[in-house]
Amino acid sequence: MPRHPASRSPLLLVLVSLPAGLLACGEVAAPRDPATVAVAQAPPATPATPAAPATPTAPAAPTTPVVATPIDGCVYTATPAGLGVGGISILGVGDGGGGYDMPDICPVQACSSGLTVQLPKAGDWTYGAYDLTVATDLGTLRCHVTRAAPPPQVRPARCAHERELSYECAGPPDLAMGPIMISGAPTSVRVTIAKDGAVLADATMAPRYSNLRWDGFDCDPSCRAATGTVDVR
Repeated sequence: MPRHPASRSPLLLVLVSLPAGLLACGEVAAPRDPATVAVAQAPPATPATPAAPATPTAPAAPTTPVVATPIDGCVYTATPAGLGVGGISILGVGDGGGGYDMPDICPVQACSSGLTVQLPKAGDWTYGAYDLTVATDLGTLRCHVTRAAPPPQVRPARCAHERELSYECAGPPDLAMGPIMISGAPTSVRVTIAKDGAVLADATMAPRYSNLRWDGFDCDPSCRAATGTVDVR
């Protein structure tokens, strides 16, 4: 059987358009720039401020106790039994609570009813700060008095011709204290005296009262009187 030569088909070139980004077979891709990677950087840390060294606290200054300055004068405090009854006065110091009772008696006489305490001093009274306390069962009198020396005094020329010396010519009187006069007839009495903190006297007494009637036994009221003495150094 005769051979027929094979029929040859014409070569067809088919051009296929490739989409962008796809490579044809055998094509080498062009090098690309490396992708830039954005890296978020944290803000630089603020360096910590070192703590200031502690300031040493100065030690507290010692507290100086405040000492109240005594005020010159007298204070009388009555007990319940002495309300409206008792009273104490010190001549030359100050009145405390009435001093003597002076009731009218028949017909009309002065009645010194109470206790009189003399204060004899060994030597003269001197200037300084005195604290006196008179404590009874009817009440207590506390006194603080300061006796300062008077300033120097120049006597006027007329003093040489005066018969009766005035204060300007005679000068201040001598310092003295007492007696103590206590009304109400207390049954117990204690007297203390100190000068500039030094004790000059500390005595206790139980007075014995007389019962005097000026115009006879049947005339009231009677006077109950007593005396005592406290020696002062």
